[in-house]
Amino acid sequence: MATITDTNSAYLAKIGIITFFEEGHLFASFGLADKLKQQGYEVVYLNVADFREPVESQGFLFKSFREDLFPEGYLKQCYASAKRSGFIHQIKEMARIERILAEAHFDGTTKNIVMGMQLDLLLVDIFLTQMILVAELARIPVIPFSTLLPYWFDKQLPPPTSSLIPDNTRLNRFKRYLSWSWLYLNMKTEQLIYQTLGHYNATKTA
Repeated sequence: MATITDTNSAYLAKIGIITFFEEGHLFASFGLADKLKQQGYEVVYLNVADFREPVESQGFLFKSFREDLFPEGYLKQCYASAKRSGFIHQIKEMARIERILAEAHFDGTTKNIVMGMQLDLLLVDIFLTQMILVAELARIPVIPFSTLLPYWFDKQLPPPTSSLIPDNTRLNRFKRYLSWSWLYLNMKTEQLIYQTLGHYNATKTA
């Protein structure tokens, strides 16, 4: 199994990638990582332990991120909670992650992990703004990027909220279509709910 201690002087530079801790964010970054690898860059992912298998299956190096805070099985627990609480859970979990990362600045552990990877550049998902500051503290060049740019119906890419890995098979294209349709339906439903509640509250206070 490849580790981040493997080095190869033939690479142009060593680039790290960290995405938000959801499958949709991770899988949406594989295209970018593959392009970088094809152009001669060494790519290593920094993420929660549960993502080791999907990352390494794509041929990229992997470094687990803060297993003391996000141990293996963390995602399974999150998905189980999400089924019970849905959108509310996602918002609470994003806030919790931001708080954990903010507090982690003070013990220096996160900074030391990033410095130990000996990166030439770190690409950080904009959903993890705290990691941009960590990279700055570690004196590593950092570029924020977004996995949400294809956030409207794109037949070539699945929505970032799905767990689909893009490929061009007929079955995968059909699954992408269903995923986008489901996302669109959810967005319209939420919009209708908010409008209804807003109208109700306005009527109630009038």
